[in-house]
Amino acid sequence: WPQELQEAIATQGFAAEVRSLIARMRERDITPGRLRALAAEHARPEWKAVADIAEQEEDVMVLHNVMDYAELMRRAVLLAGDDAVRWQLHERITAVYVDEFQDTDPLQVEFLRRLAGPGCSVVAVGDPDQAIYAFRGAQVQGFLDFPDVFRQPGGQPAPVIALRTVRRYGTVIADAARAALAPRTLGALPVEAQRDHRTPEFVDQDPSMQGSVRVLSCPTHSSRDAHIAEQIRSAHVHDRLAWQDMAVLVRSADDLARVERALSVAGVPASITADELPLHEEPAVAVLLTLIEIAARPRTATPERIEDLLLGPIGRMDVSDLRRLGRALRAQRRDAGEPVLQARELVADLVLGRDAPPAGIDSVSAIAASVDRVRDVLAAVREGVSHGASVGEVLWVAWTGGPIAHGWPDRLRSAALGGSASAHHDLDAVIALFASAERLSERYRGVYAVTTFLDTLRDQSIASESITESSHARVERESMVQIMTVHRAKGLEWLRVWITGLEEGRWPNVQPRGSLLGVEELASADRVAPDLMREERNLLFVAMTRAREQVTLLPVDSADEGADRPSRFITDVIGTSLRNPHRDDGGHSPGITVEAQPHRGDVITSWSQLVVDCRRALMETDRSADTRRHAASLLARIATLRDRSGAPVIPAADPAQWWGINDVSEGPRPLRAPDAPIALSGSSLDAIRQCSMKWFLDHEAHADAVRSSATA
Repeated sequence: WPQELQEAIATQGFAAEVRSLIARMRERDITPGRLRALAAEHARPEWKAVADIAEQEEDVMVLHNVMDYAELMRRAVLLAGDDAVRWQLHERITAVYVDEFQDTDPLQVEFLRRLAGPGCSVVAVGDPDQAIYAFRGAQVQGFLDFPDVFRQPGGQPAPVIALRTVRRYGTVIADAARAALAPRTLGALPVEAQRDHRTPEFVDQDPSMQGSVRVLSCPTHSSRDAHIAEQIRSAHVHDRLAWQDMAVLVRSADDLARVERALSVAGVPASITADELPLHEEPAVAVLLTLIEIAARPRTATPERIEDLLLGPIGRMDVSDLRRLGRALRAQRRDAGEPVLQARELVADLVLGRDAPPAGIDSVSAIAASVDRVRDVLAAVREGVSHGASVGEVLWVAWTGGPIAHGWPDRLRSAALGGSASAHHDLDAVIALFASAERLSERYRGVYAVTTFLDTLRDQSIASESITESSHARVERESMVQIMTVHRAKGLEWLRVWITGLEEGRWPNVQPRGSLLGVEELASADRVAPDLMREERNLLFVAMTRAREQVTLLPVDSADEGADRPSRFITDVIGTSLRNPHRDDGGHSPGITVEAQPHRGDVITSWSQLVVDCRRALMETDRSADTRRHAASLLARIATLRDRSGAPVIPAADPAQWWGINDVSEGPRPLRAPDAPIALSGSSLDAIRQCSMKWFLDHEAHADAVRSSATA
């Protein structure tokens, strides 16, 4: 590799660019030898290194009798070009129908050209305004060149027919979505077809079916997410919309978890589509991979990862027990006159067998049991790795606990049978993990080590392993609000859609893809590289046209200097600047509602809101007796609600759960020994003076925020 790339070689992004460049090679039938010639011609020495890797990869794939998709297509094209095979294909195939033709790559177009003989009818359907997969090698030019490439028997260009009927949405959504595209031509397609394509007819012109577009500017990402949750709840409660009729579309997969958390906090049942997340980011899978990696690579056993195992579904230790264990270990060190390390480091040493259990912890206590479970399963996994066990065997030991079962699979099964959607999903993710291990082990039999499997999964930045959902989990997920990326939403529709990520620099994102290795330069060897701005506009068009009834755009407009600003596309959609939505001719584009920094509504849309209002009415002395009596009656009725398992739907409605109602209670054990000294700093004294309760919760109880985790 050239010297200037040496520091990037070990990064996942660099590996992704190498894979992308090799894929583009195969799509364009560029051999390693040809790439070396191009490297010399274009002064790109890194292409020569990629050619060497591609050649080695081909040798390995031939050795193991496997091939990737690009190689499969390349061989299919070569086979379809063989005279004997081509004759048979042309005899058998009289018509070919292709959907989503705008998303094809050059190799697929060439395969179709060889597949269709002189007497074969070829019908290709597509929409150039929905071409959004250039990052996968798709080229809309194949669609635009179709009339010339697939000519009629007489030599005339193939006819182009514009399908003008729109059945999903009305004129308001259509006009706003087309505004996002900006004026542009569609290559060499006939002018009449282009005009008809851009001026569709709508099945139902009833005013109530024209749809609506809303643009809501929010000051922060968190306020935006909270506002989405409130709007979805309001639509469900007041407009009687089913949860599954609504969706939130994000520009980047990085936003998926954040939006899901906001909706969950607001009591909105929401689901991220299973194949949006890489397998290693699934909570249940992450537990097993962490366990195996610590056993196989002891240097990765950081105190933070050991804590995660203890607090997770295998250790099942609570935070207070973890703090108690750390204090006991520090006291033991202090009494022995040894250097006192941080508590989490001492806990890690204990789990890894580098330190003895503290005398202050009962050997049969829950704390000792948690430590033993994690230590035992680590030892069992470590033994399997050291004896050369297969990936599947090592996974099985981690999953079951080996000779000493830790009980997590049984608890997950019980929770799933009890109707827990998260337990169903965790089981599905674990099954997908085992399937991936089995497939890769079979493919690379004898040469595929556990550490290689870990690296393969960790390197995934997108979902490459499909999680096959159980029927119960699928039904449960499909009844929720869907959260997904715009790319994943293509081909789907909902009544109402909320779109996020509309900040300048994020959307449009015109940062050249694959610029380090010049992937785009190789892609443009025989044609112009993909127009990134056009694809970004197409992406917004696709997002907006997923809605049948209403689409809401939510850009973040921060007041801070240099912070988030609304995307330039917002101006295109509303017809004026978001910060000055009123023009001399009467305002923004017709049918579009523009609101800056929306406030939370006063309408109650959730049980928790109702409980809070009722409790406030009971406590405020200026409320009338009738109001307070009505509030008490409502709370009593809410407190009786039970779910399918018999648990209270809203525990906070029960006065027994209210803070300050019951007498002061004592836990089964103190947070610290009565005679243990309390270390105080100057800042701690200030914190005690300001709010002693907050100091206690932060310093003593360690009331940390709840993290996303696997079902225990």
